[in-house]
Amino acid sequence: MNGACGGVAVFSSQQFLLLFPEFSGVDPNKLQAYFTSLATLYLSNSPNSPVCDLTRRLTFLNMLVAHISYLKGDLDAVAIAPAPASATLNVTAPTAGPFVISHGLGAVPASVDIQMTSSGAIWQASAADALNLYLEGSDVGVTADVYVYQDSQILAGNGAARPVGRTSNASEGSVSAGFDYPVGSSASAAFFAQSQYGAMFWQATSSLRGFRYAAGPSPGYPIRPVGYWFGRGIR
Repeated sequence: MNGACGGVAVFSSQQFLLLFPEFSGVDPNKLQAYFTSLATLYLSNSPNSPVCDLTRRLTFLNMLVAHISYLKGDLDAVAIAPAPASATLNVTAPTAGPFVISHGLGAVPASVDIQMTSSGAIWQASAADALNLYLEGSDVGVTADVYVYQDSQILAGNGAARPVGRTSNASEGSVSAGFDYPVGSSASAAFFAQSQYGAMFWQATSSLRGFRYAAGPSPGYPIRPVGYWFGRGIR
């Protein structure tokens, strides 16, 4: 198998984003660096790689790039642009005071922008829910364009790298959390299981972990391996 593959997989940010569009806000140069300098530490991209098919190898490496980017907190650092609006409503206040209109998103809006189109004012009387906007008008008949936004990504932090390991304990009072990273035969699995991308990679490469054996060339010779340890190409 040594030297039998030939060629290396070449990273393409365009192809990567077709698989994982949620990373569209991450600097392509950073993704390229993850591919070149980090992903290949876990899966060899040399002619001696245990994955000879370059298309298949590139898919595995893209999974690793997504996993690394996730652990680095890149998704959390991506600003969620609120435009274009998920829904635009032309609103006329039916009364001077509170009123309710349906926004039609089927989910709780991330934000609501009200732009008046007449004199007077319309504002949110209370937080929206998955069905309705709860508004209030200064007078009957005042009008506004209401832009309702629904995020397509989850903003869950400030871009800080995620802790390594599973959450082993947590408390709410003073907001503390503990993380457990097992050492031993399950350590690698635990590392990849921290994201859906790593879990996909770990499952997809299950056939690459372990030895294949063939008998020696003649009686008296020990059994010799003809396959690869997982560690030869994926660490």
